[in-house]
Amino acid sequence: MEMDILIRRYYKVVITISAIFFVIIIFLYLYNFSDIMLINKPKDLVAKERIAMTAATETAHSYSMKYFDDFLAIPYTDNNHIVYILSDNMDLSYLATNIASYGYLTILVDISEIEDFTDFFKTHVKTLSTAFSSTDTIYQDFLLDKGDISKVSIIGIGDSGRCAYELSLSPLDSSLVNVVSTLVVAPNLQNISSKVPSTPVGIVLSQYDGVVKSLNGQSIFDNHMLKNSDIIHPISCIYLMGSNHSYFDASYAADDAFNIDSVVDPPNGVEIERLSDESQQDFLSKYAVDFLNYYHHGQIETNIGLDIEDISPSSLYGYDVLSSLIIPDSLAIVTPTDYFSTKYNNLGGEIYMSNASISYMVENYMAPYDTAIGFLHPGIFNDISLLNISWRVDSGLFVTEIPKSYADFTEYKALSMWISANPYNVAQNETQPFIVTLKDSSGKVEHILLDEDILALKVPTGVLVTNSYQIQWSTFTPLSNIRIPLDLFTKVNLENIESISFNFNQTDQGSIILGDIRLL
Repeated sequence: MEMDILIRRYYKVVITISAIFFVIIIFLYLYNFSDIMLINKPKDLVAKERIAMTAATETAHSYSMKYFDDFLAIPYTDNNHIVYILSDNMDLSYLATNIASYGYLTILVDISEIEDFTDFFKTHVKTLSTAFSSTDTIYQDFLLDKGDISKVSIIGIGDSGRCAYELSLSPLDSSLVNVVSTLVVAPNLQNISSKVPSTPVGIVLSQYDGVVKSLNGQSIFDNHMLKNSDIIHPISCIYLMGSNHSYFDASYAADDAFNIDSVVDPPNGVEIERLSDESQQDFLSKYAVDFLNYYHHGQIETNIGLDIEDISPSSLYGYDVLSSLIIPDSLAIVTPTDYFSTKYNNLGGEIYMSNASISYMVENYMAPYDTAIGFLHPGIFNDISLLNISWRVDSGLFVTEIPKSYADFTEYKALSMWISANPYNVAQNETQPFIVTLKDSSGKVEHILLDEDILALKVPTGVLVTNSYQIQWSTFTPLSNIRIPLDLFTKVNLENIESISFNFNQTDQGSIILGDIRLL
């Protein structure tokens, strides 16, 4: 009798333990392999903590200002890195003095009367180099030991931005000067060369630029990414929301904002956020210093979108931005070229949809060739090939398979998507959050949530404008990057990735425009 009781007790214990073990096994399986988001919960896409600071960001430097044929802001320290700021009848002294306060010898040059900037720059650099060791120049003894000609960057705004960019395409002999980086702000470009820049290039665009109305600088980024050109340095682009062209000039208070009349006028009037001249100059002062510090000194305190191991920022210094980045040796997975891009990716992997649709379209400034209805990308271009993905239920799915020969993601640092909400199918200010999923060859899956705080998934403030030629959004709806650092994926085997999926389960319906998916 007692033996029977013991057996029954033992049996119950075994059953209980087995049940618990079974539940744990099921839970672990679902945790690693399931698409059930309540169990295999998506991770949030958040910026990494940044504690690294450079000497340039830690220390405020005293400086003096001198006027010769140009304006110089000279730190009291020696052997300073050098920054040329090119101006075309603009007051950029606020920018020059701020950069100098971070330890850069800053030279502000008005190029409005210069016919051949490359020739001028070559001559100026030679004079500058001499002035660091001799008093036999116009600079007398003010520049003795003050600069390091091997560490030079160039900043240009508007028309002078064109000069700065063209210099990066035709660099001077490195024995004369070594240009570390080039920053162009609202550059006024007439055409875009296919040449590869010899330096890292940063681009800043103003949302409502009324001088460079087509935001030509965007094409620098687009041309090199879409053509998969063999760039040797990063190219980045920041789209500053609410800004115009003239407010970067401290001496010009007129508002040249473009593309806002149809937004603010009745009967379709809506409120738009604008930056003041003080705000635009504050942004540029801070961004320029961080940009320079990144390329001259390494790591910086602020994520300004240049580190591929961090997310693309939607805000900088409290100002809304869209950001994009392309680097050498990236791997294009989806870059649309024609109708077959709806069926196969660049690597030969299949694309398939569930409860969602995909279509090929072309963005073109000429109405007869423009099939991207409502969409308005900035820049100079003939056409940009795009994919339009739409869903009408909260179970839409886009999947692109990765062939085995490309399954190893470990040599890359980030998954990047060049993307925009579709203004034709999505209400203004409505976001299009969704979930990105990686699946490995063992069947494990891991999810990252792209939430409503990501500005790239939001239609800019505006209205749909219809005329006899085209249907377009009243303001630009630029493509920009959403970047997911691959070290966020800790469950899947990054050496054997089988597919990338977009799960459209955050909204009942929506639409996005996709220009590119790649590994950085």
